Amino acid sequence: MIEIKQVSKSFKGHHALQSINLKIEKESTVVLIGPSGCGKSTLLRLIIGLSEADTGMILFEGMKVERQDFLNIRLRMGYVIQEGGLFPHLNAYDNVTLMAKYLKWDNNRIEERIHKLANLVRLPHDKLSQFPIQLSGGQRQRVSLMRALMLDPDVLLLDEPLGALDPMIRVDLQKDLKAIFQSLGKTVVIVTHDIREANYFADTIILMKSGQIVADGRMKELEGSPDPFVIRFLNAQIGMNND
Repeated sequence: MIEIKQVSKSFKGHHALQSINLKIEKESTVVLIGPSGCGKSTLLRLIIGLSEADTGMILFEGMKVERQDFLNIRLRMGYVIQEGGLFPHLNAYDNVTLMAKYLKWDNNRIEERIHKLANLVRLPHDKLSQFPIQLSGGQRQRVSLMRALMLDPDVLLLDEPLGALDPMIRVDLQKDLKAIFQSLGKTVVIVTHDIREANYFADTIILMKSGQIVADGRMKELEGSPDPFVIRFLNAQIGMNND
């Protein structure tokens, strides 16, 4: 569904991505993981067209994505960031329905979609009238997920969606998210720092370092890698999680 070919991106002389090649299959869940600054979030922004590659190309359903395609591509991709990224001056309902209203969906269609999504993400319907500041962190993320799913996109991109949450809330949302991914059959790309979270969600884990992919596959394949960085990264993560 998404193919990234020889993509590089620099910011003020810093190589954020270097000759990235990656194929993301339809209805698969791919998790990007690695230390801070390795290029995970940059790659996600290139996929959705919030940034443009310096070199290389991105293909969506076999077609090269050009600048003039960015808006149409974004309408087919849902995007969730850490802490939700909700507009503070809009209540939950207006945050979720913003793009649908912009696209002039009729009210019945909007109401049907809102009802379905609130049930899907297990958000109490009375929370839709509340503003982000009135919601808990977990509720804000559920609203953000509803917003990302409102237009029924083909692809769902999540950038550290659970990183700022309390551990108990995070576990509950992990379970709900996995159930949602399985029920909807979307193509999903997730950025995380947590190897256990990556293993929980992923069909394929992509481990990055300094703007490059150093390992990919399932957890067992990463664990069998002879690469010293891969071994060090996994040992640090597993050791940290076992404390």
